[in-house]
Amino acid sequence: MLIGFTLIMTYIIFNPINRVDAVFQTYVEQLNIYHLKQVMIVITQLANPVVVIMFVLVISCVMWLKGNKLDAGWVILTLLVSDTVAYVLKHVIGRVRPVDQMIPDTGFSFPSIHTLSAVILVLLIISLVKHHKKLGWIVGLIWILIVACSRIYLKNHFPTDTLGAIFLGFTIWSFMSYFHQTMIKKIFSKTFLNNILPK
Repeated sequence: MLIGFTLIMTYIIFNPINRVDAVFQTYVEQLNIYHLKQVMIVITQLANPVVVIMFVLVISCVMWLKGNKLDAGWVILTLLVSDTVAYVLKHVIGRVRPVDQMIPDTGFSFPSIHTLSAVILVLLIISLVKHHKKLGWIVGLIWILIVACSRIYLKNHFPTDTLGAIFLGFTIWSFMSYFHQTMIKKIFSKTFLNNILPK
């Protein structure tokens, strides 16, 4: 995932306006489905990073109240890290958004924080679900693709912005999961040593 994101980012840095985006964007714009614009607007509003932050905060609060304080903190930290990384990358790369946006949006284009937030939220929910993991993956991946398509259709992002965000989301999740597991091992190791060492 990290290699994929790095390749996409490098490609965009040297080709901010490219044929890959143009071809895919033209295809998406040609979709002529009844009320599609309204549906895409609703989807992009549901996937708004602010909405995702509120939803994650609710999840973390529930986890905290149930006694899973470490996990609750990790959930918030993961979202914070992903949004911070995306924000920094946006300003470092400085890619301008597409013209003629259906819903005016500000800031730079790469990567799509809407799509990145969707990835983090889906992975979080799947990690919490104990049963029907396969169904969770199917629904989750469909939601990520729909959010990405809504950002492209509404001309708020180029296709490579959303693809890069998907790779970035999985990359950050992998690193944060490794950090989480390492932290748990250290805490349990200390607890175990404290229990067996003489007082």
